[in-house]
Amino acid sequence: MEQLQVEEEKSILEAKSAALLKFEEVKVFHRHRPERALITYALLDAQSDASFMTDSVCKTLQVSGSEVELELSTMAGTTSFSSQLVKDLRIESLADGSVTDLPDMYTRAHIPADRSLIPQPKTCEKWPHLRQLADNIHDEFADAEIGLLLGINCARAIKPREIIPGDNDDPWA
Repeated sequence: MEQLQVEEEKSILEAKSAALLKFEEVKVFHRHRPERALITYALLDAQSDASFMTDSVCKTLQVSGSEVELELSTMAGTTSFSSQLVKDLRIESLADGSVTDLPDMYTRAHIPADRSLIPQPKTCEKWPHLRQLADNIHDEFADAEIGLLLGINCARAIKPREIIPGDNDDPWA
């Protein structure tokens, strides 16, 4: 009985966390080669002042950029690393088909995000105020890479258009 209780509490905690982080399913492509597109998740991060893409997205799109040195500051400290600066990318929202020009994107080996926090239909269905979102989440892309991190330099893509708050301690979207 206690084992089940722990799993239920973990499930509720995951639902709260999942609703707080904003992931968007998008098609990313170079503006001069829209036929070479990739479906990926974009982590919308209002705490980052720059935007990033993974090396694997860059390779799949067959794009490259100029070499740059970056300094990344987080709570864990400051790190310097080499990156590429890639220009002329766009995303198309799978939710509404809108197309957004991306700012210059820096490359990284990976985007540090927890896949278990990507909202799932079953997570939304657990919360009455979020049930309306369940039909807008595409299960068929569940294995897609988290290939983009969009920061505040891409305000058009990360700006909330609607907020579904729920009660005080409920997850929100």
